[in-house]
Amino acid sequence: MGSPPGQLIGPSPSAVRGIRGISGFSRHGWASNADASSCVKLALALTVHLEIAPEHIDGFKKVMLRHADCSRNEYGCLRFDVLQEADAPNKFTLYEFLQECRRLRGE
Repeated sequence: MGSPPGQLIGPSPSAVRGIRGISGFSRHGWASNADASSCVKLALALTVHLEIAPEHIDGFKKVMLRHADCSRNEYGCLRFDVLQEADAPNKFTLYEFLQECRRLRGE
């Protein structure tokens, strides 16, 4: 087995061998006034692949990790990961998973 194709970057360790990670789960749940009978849950996963100039990697990581922390605190953000390729440290993948509850129109 080789090394993983990418690694999560961030301040806290992950239980997965060979990967440093950050928790990507938000503290926020569904709005308290929404019930299952009037709510449709919608999900969206965004994946972004970036190639950063080598001289800007450290600055990019600093800014992107701050952005990821802010995004995780937004309502509906369930996960936001920043991954750095192990074999190509200037390549990054951003993964964001969003979910929201939309009210159905009254009958």
